[in-house]
Amino acid sequence: GHHRDKFHKPYAPHARGNRFEERQLYVSGLPMEAGLAYNELLRLFEPYGLAKHNGEPIIRAMEDKGFGFVTLNSASSCEEAISFLDNRPGVAGAPLSVMKARKKERRH
Repeated sequence: GHHRDKFHKPYAPHARGNRFEERQLYVSGLPMEAGLAYNELLRLFEPYGLAKHNGEPIIRAMEDKGFGFVTLNSASSCEEAISFLDNRPGVAGAPLSVMKARKKERRH
């Protein structure tokens, strides 16, 4: 189908590079159990448009850590999610922390 034509995706050439990383968020304040953390990340971020890989949302929940990573479809969605979800009370009882998951920042 026409959805498979990767040349129509504006970020396709950069999917492994900076553009992709700019759309990844670090989220803490999650349940310790990875399955519960995954479900919570899915619930919280689905409204903002989760990026998908082979049809699966790009979510990484860490076991026993209470944090994880999500990748959204656009940088503007990331800004929106951060402004709405950061410091909100989470299901685990701690406030959520939502921020851009940056690799080493070289600009400063």
